[in-house]
Amino acid sequence: MKRREAAAVLIALLFLCRSGRMEEDTKSLLKTIITGQEKIFQMIDDLQNRVSKIEGSQKSPTNAQQCSTAHQLSQFYQRLSRDECRDGGHNCSKLARCEDKLIGYRCVCFEGYAGNGNQCQDVNECRIGTHKCHSLASCTNTVGSYICKCPPWYVGDGFNCEAPGCNPPAQVIYGLGCVMPDTKKKTWELARQSCRDKGARLIEGITPEMLIPLKKTFHEVLEGWLVWVGVKNARWLTGKIPVTPRSLWREDEPDGDNQQCGWITLWPMTPYFGDAYCSNVSPSLCQRIY
Repeated sequence: MKRREAAAVLIALLFLCRSGRMEEDTKSLLKTIITGQEKIFQMIDDLQNRVSKIEGSQKSPTNAQQCSTAHQLSQFYQRLSRDECRDGGHNCSKLARCEDKLIGYRCVCFEGYAGNGNQCQDVNECRIGTHKCHSLASCTNTVGSYICKCPPWYVGDGFNCEAPGCNPPAQVIYGLGCVMPDTKKKTWELARQSCRDKGARLIEGITPEMLIPLKKTFHEVLEGWLVWVGVKNARWLTGKIPVTPRSLWREDEPDGDNQQCGWITLWPMTPYFGDAYCSNVSPSLCQRIY
């Protein structure tokens, strides 16, 4: 719209200069137009009517100062009529959009980027906490955006995560629910905390019937290692159910001597329980809490 306004006013100014007339009320009208007041088109129409009357009188210019003012204003309106965003005369970044203004333009970085518009850099929404991922989802920064992913225990698009869910590498084990292996070797306490961070717990309540499917499912994933479970001082962490029967323990276990934390072996032979120093490092099994 501003180009239409500029063209009309420019024509009017040229007519005024040629006629030599620049009445005070006309100057006031131009000032109002320049400041961008409302009803600008009505003002322009009024101005053009005045110009038509003046042009009909065929008077010669008598005031050089008025013509100079008209010339300056015409240059101003030429600037006003230019669209640098369209003609490529801007210096916005390729990562910004150009927005035309009454005079000149402005550069605004695209969403996911920050800067003055002439220079824009990627924003790490994950690091600064402006992402919209679910509280339990992981956030991965990408150029100009980010990716949200629900943990294995949940289903959803990352912005919304709901239970129940059991996505690989987690597996459903009858009687235990959703079980997930953690291949990173940690101390017993860190393994327990890692499970908590996933909305789970170190696996508990294992019976002889469950050991065989656990071994078949996770033996290769965990390389048959000694795996931390939710056992401390020969009891499940609930404190209510001791690890029984005795046949589930290796023959010389539990042997005490400050070896308070429990693990199971998933070696090809029959799995069994043992205890070890809590400061040892091993993979672990997490159990989804429903």
